[in-house]
Parts: sequence; C-alpha cells; structure tokens
Amino acid sequence: MRTRGLVWITGVALWLSAGAGSPALAECPGDCPVAGGGTPSVDCLAEYFGLAATTAAAATNTIECQDGAACDHDGAVDGKCVFDVHVCVNQDDPNLTACTTKGVTSYRLKSASGNAELTSLQSKVTAILPTSESRCSAEQTLTVPLLGPADKPLPGQLRIRATASGASGGDYDRVTLVCTPPPRPLGVRHFSINPSTSPLDAVLGGLTLKPGKFQGYLDLRAGIPDEKGIAVIDVVGASEFVFADLRPLASNILCLKPHVPAMAAGIVACKGQLDLSYSATVNHVAGVVGENGFTEEDCTNLTDTLGHGHVEGPDEEHPGVCNGPTHVGVAGLGDSGHGAMALVPDSASGLTGLTFDLSFITPGRCRANTETACTSSADCAADDVCMKTCADAPAGQTTPIPFVSGPVHIGIQNADAQDANDKVFDTHGQNFSCYNWTTENGPGKLVFGFPQLHGFSISADQPKSDLITAFELSDK
Repeated sequence: MRTRGLVWITGVALWLSAGAGSPALAECPGDCPVAGGGTPSVDCLAEYFGLAATTAAAATNTIECQDGAACDHDGAVDGKCVFDVHVCVNQDDPNLTACTTKGVTSYRLKSASGNAELTSLQSKVTAILPTSESRCSAEQTLTVPLLGPADKPLPGQLRIRATASGASGGDYDRVTLVCTPPPRPLGVRHFSINPSTSPLDAVLGGLTLKPGKFQGYLDLRAGIPDEKGIAVIDVVGASEFVFADLRPLASNILCLKPHVPAMAAGIVACKGQLDLSYSATVNHVAGVVGENGFTEEDCTNLTDTLGHGHVEGPDEEHPGVCNGPTHVGVAGLGDSGHGAMALVPDSASGLTGLTFDLSFITPGRCRANTETACTSSADCAADDVCMKTCADAPAGQTTPIPFVSGPVHIGIQNADAQDANDKVFDTHGQNFSCYNWTTENGPGKLVFGFPQLHGFSISADQPKSDLITAFELSDK
C-alpha cells in the first residue's frame, strides 16, 4: 500500500548559546532571522532572532515547535513551548537586499498590554531606540501553552503583531508562534456494532435487501501517528462472534469469529492523503467455450487478483460459460479524507488485516445433519449438537475480510450469464476521528462487499442467481 501524506511540521531552534549576548548582526548564512513579512524595502527595520521558520512555513512567518522538542527552550514535555526571542533593528540581511534605508524611531507591539511577556518585549525594544545602527534588544521569553484537556491537547499559538517605524516608513511584522502537542498513541476505540445501523445488504436481481443486522464489537488500538499522520491499528479484542441473524428472509445466522489479537491489522490516515477505497468486480461471461474460437484453456489463462477463470461444467447453471476471475483492489477514487481507515492485508506495508472464521448456523437444526429439526441436542445423533447460537457453528471458512471506511464498489458484468445485465452496488463507510478516537459511538463506519456468482437460490430446485453481499459495521 503506497502512502502519501502531509509531513508534520516541526520547528527547530535557530540557535541560542548559553551565556551568549545579542546575536551576530551583519551576516546570517544558514541562520537568518524571521523578518516578519513587511514591505521588502523596509522589512529589515525589525527582525526576530532565536526563531527558525521551517521551509514549509517560512512564507507565512509561522514558527511551529513541538512541546519538549529542541526548539522548546525549557526542554520539557509540560504542556507549553518556550521561545527565547531578540528583536533586532536595522539589519543587514542578505535575504532582504532591497532594504537599504536604516533608522528606527519607534517599535509598537499590538495588544502587548494583555500579555506580560509581550509587554516586557516591548520595553526591551524601546530601550534601544531611536537608533540608525544595527542593534538587538535583550532576550525575552515568550511562552505558548497548548490548548484543550491534558489527555487531548490541541496546538496553541501566540501572534506577534508589531510595527517598527522610521524615516523610510513602517515595517509591519506578523509572526505566529505555534506550539504543537507531542505525538502520542491514539488509544483504544471500543467499536460496539449497533444493529440498527449495521445492515447486511444483499443485491439480488433488481432488489436490494437488508436481511440481517450485525452485532458484536471490536477493540481497535491505534498507535502514534507518523510524520504523515498514519497510525497503525491493532485489533486487541473482540466479541466471540460478529453475527447477523438473516431470519426470516433466510433460515440462517451468519457467524464471523474474529481472530484476535491481530497486530498491525490496518491503518488510520489522520491527515488523509490516502485512497482507502475498495473495489471487487467479476465478469460472469468472460467467454463461451466454442464461440469465436474461445477455448477452455483461454478461460483458465485469464488471471487476476483472486485466481483464474473457470468454465462452468455440465452440472452447473451455464455449461461452457467462462466465469472470469474476480478483480479486487483500490477503487481509485482519490483521497478518502482525514480519518480514513482500512483493516486490510497488505504485504508491502506489513499489514495483516483481520481474519475471521466464517460459518452459518440454522437454529433448531442438528449441526451434522441440518435436515433434522431439534429443540435440544438430545434430538440429534450422538456427538451432534442442536444449533442455537454461533457457538454451535460448524467449522467455517477462514478468510481475511478487508473492511474500509471509504467508498466500496462491487460489480458483476453479465450477471446470471445474461449479456449486458450488469449488477452494481456502491456503498460508503464513514471516516473515524483521530482526535476523538477513544470515543465510543463516535464517527466511524466500516464496510465490505463481494460478488458471488451463483450465490443464492430460493430453493434446491431453483437455479442459483448471482448475488452481491455487503457488510456495514457502525457503532453510531
């Protein structure tokens, strides 16, 4: 799975030597100050040392620092970032060659009266004015606290709005200091599946039915998002079964027994930039043996994601028809958005997906002989069980089920071996919230779908029809 994303922007302190006085004034190769964004001809009248604008943020004069990182001058993860700043006037900045006229008579910080540290900075700059020489104020500490609760901190910011005035005009500076919280694991989401919003969808003929409602839960543990905002998900717990009762439309209960714990089962893209859509399509009639020179070998040579083509035999519904292989992959619908999630096996990314044992039970029937009705196991043969719940299910098929929160497209071309009879089902999950990850009943819906040739029959004496089935799991 290829990942693309926005990098986390982390400011790095320019420099601040212990015991150093004012910064160097004339040249600044590699260590240039923050100019503040005024008119080029006067932008050097006041500049800010002790800060480092990242490449991504330099154009907007936004300085980002992570709590506890090297740019945080208190060196502690303590809910705030400390910046040590000098204001230097009349600078010979090689990046501001248009600024040649010097002379600063006044420096005014907007709204400094509401912040003791800004008020102190104002006083320290005023103390060196007026001057036409290159001079720097004494160092001033500026503190930017994080916002929000301690367990879910949000970035905080401090805006510096200042005007340095002189005979050549005014240098209007705008600098924003941002303190970002350190990365931390998102935590465990108890994803309790709400049957009222978690249907099993079945597309049969021209009808879309909802014969069952899923129940159960999954415990999804998300780790620390990386620089692209991607966090790995482990499924650390689950109900014994995730199941859907298909009665009365069918006589069965669909039982999914999750294999947990499942480490590195999937990812959540906190910053988006990933296509976490899913598509599964199959052509019921990829060819017909004997028509236009098409052979059984031609059918077998058709290969795709899930195997190869299959020619229906004389005892099947459409003898001689070549069923194409199923193609499974990304639907190619672009960025799935912030909080997009996928539980998928992907060897390139080291993801394991979430594996289930899939089986069906028929309540009130003996497990080894489903033709025999029962009310208790005494009604069945020795060592047999009267099925009542998923715990009584026979051994099922072990398979990974690729759930995603993005769009899902399922299609069958030439359904039921009828030319141009295309059957399509499109559905969509809901992205999760990385900020509110641990909130049960929060945003988030996982979906999966698959096409089945000859997947459904009303009775044993009726031909089997093609079927599209989709699972929708939501805890809202």
